[in-house]
Amino acid sequence: MDAYARLPVADRDVIVRWVEVRRRLHDEHDLDHDETNLADPLLPYATLRAHVIAGERAARGVSPANDPSDDLELVVAAIRAS
Repeated sequence: MDAYARLPVADRDVIVRWVEVRRRLHDEHDLDHDETNLADPLLPYATLRAHVIAGERAARGVSPANDPSDDLELVVAAIRAS
C-alpha cells in the first residue's frame, strides 16, 4: 500500500484502469485469480481493489473507510478530491 501511495498519479491511474478491466473480466466472464493454479500471479480482484483504495487514501492522507462498492474510477476520483 505504501509503495502504491508513493507512485506518481499517472502511474496510479494506469493501475486503476487495470483494476477496472479486472472487474469487468470478473463480472462479465467470471475470470479471476485461480487458487488451484499455483502459477497464477494475479491477486484476487477484491484484494486488488482494496489495495488500490487503501493506497489512494494513504496518498491523500485520508483515514480508512468502508468501500462504497461503486465504480473504482469514481471511488478514486472522490478520494483524490477529498
